[in-house]
Amino acid sequence: MYVYFLDKLAQEQPGKFSIPVFESEIVQHDIRGRIERLSTFKDPTIIIEDAIAAGQATTIIAVGEDATFFELLPFAIKHKLGIGFIPLQKQSRLSHIFGMPHGLAAVQLLAKRLTQTLDVLTIVSAEETHQSIFGITLPTSARVFIEDSWSVRVKDDSGATLCIENAATMETLSEKNPHINAFNDGLLDVVTKKTTTSMKRWFGSAESSTLDHFQARSVRVESASATMNAVGDNDARIALPCTITVTPKALHCIVGKESVLLSNPQ
Repeated sequence: MYVYFLDKLAQEQPGKFSIPVFESEIVQHDIRGRIERLSTFKDPTIIIEDAIAAGQATTIIAVGEDATFFELLPFAIKHKLGIGFIPLQKQSRLSHIFGMPHGLAAVQLLAKRLTQTLDVLTIVSAEETHQSIFGITLPTSARVFIEDSWSVRVKDDSGATLCIENAATMETLSEKNPHINAFNDGLLDVVTKKTTTSMKRWFGSAESSTLDHFQARSVRVESASATMNAVGDNDARIALPCTITVTPKALHCIVGKESVLLSNPQ
């Protein structure tokens, strides 16, 4: 059964997203489920664990902002639940990544139950543990030790960027790069890239080329600067040093047929 989590954006857009119409749509498309309205006073942990105990949760759906998807992602990984997304915010990065249209139009695609299995990266630093399905971008001062055998870093004046990817970071995911492997091959991609035009974040037309590409099952990242952080999914700041490992095929994600996650199916 599905559990739908409606964030603040979903609850405060009656002219653009009608909750009664949404309820009718999920019944009509036979993906009915439990609907929860997120708030400061509602802990998703308790809701999900209660739903699992009651046999009511096999898939969780985030409705609203990209940040809500990332808030729910650890629960899907921990409890081995499927996860999906109905984007409502303008300029949603995940709308493109998952191939999901905005608003109620996404319900029809959810009902098709097209899924992609993804590896999950676990990033452990002294401060906390992150889980990522895309990857992290490292500061210039970082050095990556690959399976404790050898290391790689970029020169300060090279203009290159060093990334640890599960095929791509959120910012580079739209680039077509034959060197990048699949999202479910059980390997990390250690990639150095150089941007040849100014990066305008997700919606710009930056042109980057891969300089080097290595693969590993685990890496350790260190930095000469204690104040520099890596940048992960949803712009999460990750303290260095850290270790990164990959769990193969640990997440089942509902996608549309236009999803870029289907570009390298396994």
